Amino acid sequence: MSILRRVKNRVHGWAFELNLIRRVHNISRYWASGEIRKQSFFDGTVRALVLSPHPDDESIGCGGTIGLMKAAGATVDVLFMTSGEAGHPEPPKAELAKAFLEQRKKEAASACGVLGVDNIFFLEGRDGELNLQASLAMPLARQIDLGKYDVIFCPWPYDSHSDHEATYRLFRAAMLKCVESIKQVWLYEVWNPLHANRIVNIDETIEKKCEALSNYHSQVAQNDLPAKVRGLAQYRSIHLPNANHAEAFMVLDGDDLALLP
Repeated sequence: MSILRRVKNRVHGWAFELNLIRRVHNISRYWASGEIRKQSFFDGTVRALVLSPHPDDESIGCGGTIGLMKAAGATVDVLFMTSGEAGHPEPPKAELAKAFLEQRKKEAASACGVLGVDNIFFLEGRDGELNLQASLAMPLARQIDLGKYDVIFCPWPYDSHSDHEATYRLFRAAMLKCVESIKQVWLYEVWNPLHANRIVNIDETIEKKCEALSNYHSQVAQNDLPAKVRGLAQYRSIHLPNANHAEAFMVLDGDDLALLP
């Protein structure tokens, strides 16, 4: 190998290491710093896909933001990883299980209709067992490529529910299989607060968010989700003195997601 080629290889190696250090630094900043951006507008040309582990997670985690994006003219689709068939206070008898599953799907369609969602899809994963279904990454990748989405909303990796954590891992695996690149990833919270770097004022859509949740009759009967989600939104507005309700996200460039744990 010539001296010139060795020098070129060394320079390329240094450039790669410097770029990696820069990206790791950016990721650590997302996690460790208190830097928070206030999101006040959305681009009407954006195509977004919301990954929802179960029917109702989309409304809890980012229902207000979905409403704002639709008001701006964006395209928003929701993909449900499961049909939420395990969301019954007591396991239904076999003959009633299918009826309950269909009820959950109808509730999802009604809630997404309130939010103005363009299309909904069901990946048909098994509720409570997404961590055992690595094969779902491939159909997820196909849906992402088919929709040509710019932005993906996904539960953050420490959301204290196995299906939510598995949804994040399946999404990361799907990204490696996607042909199209994803510009941004918005990680959202449901069960456990995340370390946010983006806060969205949802005063204009909080009522729509709560109305969407009210359509999940099977879940609201067990838990007053609209009231509790309203409380979370009020707390999240602490960063926005002129707002009363907000949603919190960790927003990353698509390429940087691979560096997260």
